[in-house]
Amino acid sequence: MAKQTASPAIQSHANKALNQLGRLWHWWTGELMGMLPHGLRDRLQGKGRYLLCEIEEGRCSVRYGSRGNFKPVTQFELSDSWQVSGDTHQSFADLRNKADDTVILLPPKLLLTRTLQLPAATESGLENVLRFEMDRHTPFTAEQVYYGYCVTHRDKKTEKIGVTLTLAVRSKVDPLLDQFARMGLTPTVMAPAAEASDNLYSMNMLPSSMSAAHGKRERSRRWQILLLLVLFAAAITLPVLQLESKVEVLKTEINVPKAQAVKAQAVADEVKLLKESRRFLINKKIDDPSALILINELTQLLPDNTWISRLELRGNELKLQGESGQASALIGLLEGSGYLRNVRFSSPVTSNPRNQKERFVIVAQLKREDAQ
Repeated sequence: MAKQTASPAIQSHANKALNQLGRLWHWWTGELMGMLPHGLRDRLQGKGRYLLCEIEEGRCSVRYGSRGNFKPVTQFELSDSWQVSGDTHQSFADLRNKADDTVILLPPKLLLTRTLQLPAATESGLENVLRFEMDRHTPFTAEQVYYGYCVTHRDKKTEKIGVTLTLAVRSKVDPLLDQFARMGLTPTVMAPAAEASDNLYSMNMLPSSMSAAHGKRERSRRWQILLLLVLFAAAITLPVLQLESKVEVLKTEINVPKAQAVKAQAVADEVKLLKESRRFLINKKIDDPSALILINELTQLLPDNTWISRLELRGNELKLQGESGQASALIGLLEGSGYLRNVRFSSPVTSNPRNQKERFVIVAQLKREDAQ
């Protein structure tokens, strides 16, 4: 089955996303570095400060600075009795205290170099292997020399590694170290002068007991890197925590006007209900004529030979009961009213033998108009 590959469009989008992430990372780390002190920033960027003492042709040149940017401090002739002034001694002490490492670079004439082929399995414990087999590969024992090494190549087929072993005889170097110590220059690194480049050195020929300060500085640098990571994490999380805190404060602040808004809404609803009730009553008053107005209307419509013994008003229904000299004429009179409609007798008209009046029961509907 043929292997499926992503389409060009997908690859293009993925590359753009990676480029954007790369630019974001570069900007973010640059901003974090800019917040750090210059010394700490230089150390974290691999730009530590070094006091460099290079021995060459019977002279010692002292320089101070960072990788690829060293400035001359002084130079002097090497002799059996080096003498330095108090000011120079103090200057060396100040520079040594500011430097991450004090490095002594030895000239080639003090060095012996061997190229070795060793089993690849020895790489993990190479320092011990070289110390135990120093007298087999060189004319000296491990106790007679300062030595350093670097792996130059690895051959997977033959399972061999190429090792460059560089050593200096202690009897020739110790007097130099003693003189440097009297001048206040205690080295933490000793390396071949040929290694004086942007990389400074690729090996340290001093034993671990003499380069303890170097180890402390390396540990200090690791702590500084850890500090940077903590600052990086803090720079990410603190703004989020601050935003969350602001959100909680805003929620608390909103609760007060929110409660007031709820209360105001309740009052508004109550006012609206009262207005609607008032409007309903007004409409009812407009729609339904009052009893006094209705009685007045009936008084004007009904003739003098008619009298009402009972008047009932239930809702929009009017019921009249009484006697009249001519009951049949009442229907037409009441229909002419602006307040009544559907006027009719609810029962047959009867005669009262005592006064010869006609008894009637009339029902009618009140007229209603929709409120505007």
